[in-house]
Amino acid sequence: MKRFIVVLSILLASCASLSGCGGGGGSSSDDGDGLTSSCTVVSSCSSSSPTYDVETTFVKGLVTGGSCELFEVDSSGTAAVIAMATGTTANGLVDFGEVAYEGTALIACEGGTYTDEATGNTLSAPLMRAVVSVDADSSFIVSPLTELAVQLAENTGDLGDAETLFNATVASALGISGDITSLQPTDLNTTSVADDAAGRYGTVLALISQLDANDNSSDLSELLEDLAEDLSDAELSESVLQDLGNAIFDLDSSAVGSAINDDVLEALVSDLDLPDNLKPTIDLLVSNPLLVPFGDTSLFDPDNLVDVVTYGDAEDDKYANGIELNT
Repeated sequence: MKRFIVVLSILLASCASLSGCGGGGGSSSDDGDGLTSSCTVVSSCSSSSPTYDVETTFVKGLVTGGSCELFEVDSSGTAAVIAMATGTTANGLVDFGEVAYEGTALIACEGGTYTDEATGNTLSAPLMRAVVSVDADSSFIVSPLTELAVQLAENTGDLGDAETLFNATVASALGISGDITSLQPTDLNTTSVADDAAGRYGTVLALISQLDANDNSSDLSELLEDLAEDLSDAELSESVLQDLGNAIFDLDSSAVGSAINDDVLEALVSDLDLPDNLKPTIDLLVSNPLLVPFGDTSLFDPDNLVDVVTYGDAEDDKYANGIELNT
């Protein structure tokens, strides 16, 4: 009886040793006295998951030195506490390497520096996140727009909603066609904008920089919180659209003004559904870059002024009136 107990203990220990990572399948043994035992083990480790190569670009221009983490998101829409993979960005890019996971994931990036499109200044990057679906080798994007989608999902209590609903909501509201978590935006700091989806994405990111530059009362994080709150009904309010309209004007003279594509601006003006008092003025700006803010004639010969155009209702709106010049 004592020998039987010893043999049984050994067999149980053998079965237990198979239950670690990489274990699985079955085992059997005979103790020499006809006592045969077998066990079947199902591994609880994640090694059974497919393995994919995952990389991410952290962009507000391209961020260097940012810390990024990749988290599993469970079926309830909750992110894991411990990251599956981590890395540091170089010129925006971080390679998480091979990740043994398939499903919804949260990418969180923070820190590092980037060149601001509106001002040309070097700024520190705040926390930005994206919720994505890992189901193949993938290259994802973390940007202010993906952060807006995550904040909208947080309000529902399910991060998975960012991937299934709010990524598309944000893209539609800001005039972008394509998946904002995978479409690589044009970097206006280095590249002239083409009239394509990447060019639109990059132009919208530059507009967000210009919104931030135009508002001295808040930083980028606060601006994104305000925009997410405004998008809670899936539409931008008239006041935000007014701010975007002014940002479109200011972007033309920003640090990336020479990279702007007028066709992309025209398309954004159409898709953003800007207030009626801004549309004619913006159309004129696109067709005639020499439209200047009301009253600003100091740089021009008065004899060359041919027309005064008036749109809008407020005299304190610097773009309510303008002067068109002979070209």
